[in-house]
Amino acid sequence: FLAIKTLSSLLGGGSTTSKLLPLSPTTQYSTGVVGHIGPPQVIGNNDDDRIVVAYAVSVTGCGTDPITEGGAVLQHSIHRASRRQRYGYKLFAIYHPDAESCALPLAELGYTLLKRTTPVAVNEIQGDFLRSKIEENGCCGEKELIKLEAYTLTDYPIVVHLDLDVLVLKPMDAVFDL
Repeated sequence: FLAIKTLSSLLGGGSTTSKLLPLSPTTQYSTGVVGHIGPPQVIGNNDDDRIVVAYAVSVTGCGTDPITEGGAVLQHSIHRASRRQRYGYKLFAIYHPDAESCALPLAELGYTLLKRTTPVAVNEIQGDFLRSKIEENGCCGEKELIKLEAYTLTDYPIVVHLDLDVLVLKPMDAVFDL
């Protein structure tokens, strides 16, 4: 998903709401301040005053393949695209405590590491279907819910959550400007 906080909130007007794109571009989701992680920063060759986009990945477990290569390729693709766009960037790796040993090397690639437990206990999920199926769903079950922690990056006007097998090939200014 692509979470975008409206630019009007950054510029001092309007509400602090987010959009979830492209699944439902007209739906508004409120964003509460869950935690403060510090002021927005720009890394790489961004020496100017560009708006900073937070790019987040989630690491739920270590598995058999190392994630460092995917993290390096994604970081490089974001860096290359950023040189041609109006936005700077900062990288985050949101990781579950079970994945700490394989998430730590991402710090050397410029990712800020955020250790997070599953934000919702399975027994507290109200929907019967989801509660009964989530633990066996996908690769990581309920640990996939740590992706929701991207919404806690409230110091950034734009937050993009990507998987580690994604490349950013072109600047996304047109999407960010929505």
